[in-house]
Amino acid sequence: MPAQRRRRRRDAPAAGEESGSNDVSVLHHLQEIVGSAAGVLRLLPFSHPPTAEDIKAQLLGDDLETAALSLPDGTADVVYLGSLVNKKRLWEEVLDPLLTRTVAVDALPGSKRLVTMEAILRQMLLGWVILFPPGRMPVGLPLKGLQQRSVDEPTTEREIIGPKEALVEDLETNIGLVRNRLRDPALRVQMHIVGTRSRTRVALLYLDQVASSELVARTQRGLPTVQIDFVRTAADVAEVIFGRSLTPFPLYEETERPDRFAAALASGRIGLIVEGSPFGLLVPVTFMEFQKDAESALPGPIISVYVRTLRLLGLFLSTAAPGLYVAILTANPGVLPLPLALTLSTTRFAVPYPVATEALIMLLVVDILAEATTQSSGAIGNTLAIVGTLIIGQMMVQAHLASSLLMIIVSGSIMGSYLTLKFSFSYALRIWKYVIVLLSAFAGLIGWFTGFLLLLVHLASLKSAGVPYLSPLGPFRPYDLTHYGLWQPSRGNQRLRPGMWRAQDLVRQPKRGRVR
Repeated sequence: MPAQRRRRRRDAPAAGEESGSNDVSVLHHLQEIVGSAAGVLRLLPFSHPPTAEDIKAQLLGDDLETAALSLPDGTADVVYLGSLVNKKRLWEEVLDPLLTRTVAVDALPGSKRLVTMEAILRQMLLGWVILFPPGRMPVGLPLKGLQQRSVDEPTTEREIIGPKEALVEDLETNIGLVRNRLRDPALRVQMHIVGTRSRTRVALLYLDQVASSELVARTQRGLPTVQIDFVRTAADVAEVIFGRSLTPFPLYEETERPDRFAAALASGRIGLIVEGSPFGLLVPVTFMEFQKDAESALPGPIISVYVRTLRLLGLFLSTAAPGLYVAILTANPGVLPLPLALTLSTTRFAVPYPVATEALIMLLVVDILAEATTQSSGAIGNTLAIVGTLIIGQMMVQAHLASSLLMIIVSGSIMGSYLTLKFSFSYALRIWKYVIVLLSAFAGLIGWFTGFLLLLVHLASLKSAGVPYLSPLGPFRPYDLTHYGLWQPSRGNQRLRPGMWRAQDLVRQPKRGRVR
């Protein structure tokens, strides 16, 4: 027995040590739990619900308005920017129902819990009203009241037979116009906030399982990385994502027509719509897309070929005619028949400077006049056009400062440059004609041909979101050229989508556009 008692005494400290070690391990577990809880608390957006005073410290504007509501469980603060909120809706949908106890806070229409201070500020700058219930998380209510322009007719892409709707500055309205044209459940609309200062909403639109997955993924990766301070149009965003080559030719198509926008999405392209801009942006784009419209294809393929041929002829005249005039009269008059050469020399007999100088002066004067007419208001623009036509043109010919033939050529060049559907594309043609005129002045017809060769090489080197600019000519795609190039067959024969857009689903409809 004494031996057993001694063994128990020896074992007792061991048991105590074991219990002590258990206590220590439990303490360690408690400390880990407390530490993890503290970490979770640190990750919370704020340790206590924000108040109206916190918002006032962030938005130091005189248009920040607050109100206090007496609710059954305490006083609730209402904070909003008076310049962005519809105050009539605020009273009818929020204040009056809460004061009369006809609706609870959580039952307000469109209410949304906001969990971060950044989210609160962002929604307030979008025209939301923030309600701070006592002891609970803030609630946001969309009550945007900024007046928006109503849907009107297009101003830059007019059509006689086509639809008369145009995009506006309101983002939701523009998306609704596109959805009204393209009622497909596969239409995806993804919202992004771009602009470190402007905090502009940008919508990415595309057809799932139709648009190029590579192009969609590239755009989705690029939008969150855009870090410019102010976003004005979708072109600002596209240049950051896809890059911008040193070229006067537009690499992105901007349109104000929702029908054209929806048709491009259906063909496999993607679109960007920026809040505050009445133009949507489409990528990719090719040279021929700027010469195509939906209206010319309505009467049939023959008329569409005729109209597109006229446009291409106008583009050729806008760039080639002035340079050809300079090349022939400067270095190669022998290529003309003798009577025609004598007539041309007679028209500029009293002009006191060389042909190249005469052409450059007239082109600059006409371009300045065209730019002034474009940028001026309607009445002033019409007056400038009359002044330029009657005074500048006629008087310069009578004063022997320019030949009458050059005036005709310059007028045809200006009209040809505006035959393109896109105003931005006309700038590229008006700039490139100076390059051809200068080369023609130095090397005659050889310089003229060299200028056109350089133009083709430049166009062939361009890409829009990875698609060659001269598609379907380079690389050569016979189906795209015969169905979506100069010749456009009837709508029922367009069975496949353009391969140059690299769409996932190339088949757009059954053969002849109907089910047998």
